[in-house]
This record gives sequence, C-alpha cells and structure tokens, in this order.
Amino acid sequence: MRSHKLLKILFAASICSSAAAEQANVHAPRPAVISVKGQGEFSPKPDYAVLNVGVVTTGKTLEEAAKSHEERYARAR
Repeated sequence: MRSHKLLKILFAASICSSAAAEQANVHAPRPAVISVKGQGEFSPKPDYAVLNVGVVTTGKTLEEAAKSHEERYARAR
C-alpha cells in the first residue's frame, strides 16, 4: 500500500515538474537569429576589353635593331 502511495506521489511530482519546465520554456526568450540561404548566378555580357600587344625586334647590333623597330613602328601607325 505504502509503495502505491509513494508511486502516486512520484508520478504527480514528475507531471508537475515537466509541466513547470514546459511553462518555463514557453516564456524563455529566444535568441535573435536571422538565417538566409540562397543560390544565384550572374552572367553579364562584357562591355569592354583590354588588349596588350608587344613587339620584339632583333638585329646584329643595337643600331640595326632600333632602325628596324622604328621602320616597323612607322608602318603600323
């Protein structure tokens, strides 16, 4: 008999404590969180280009290479 009464008391206490815990969780402040998840793709058409060109002129002497280079430069202009 005594064990039944003790079990009833323990059962009632556990129900009250879980109800109190639930009540506390309902009123507990939640942390401020913003969560965003997404995916995107952007493929714009190019509106400008950069072109770098170099010229190499060789010769037997510096003077020969410089003269040849100046002639080539004049034709390209």
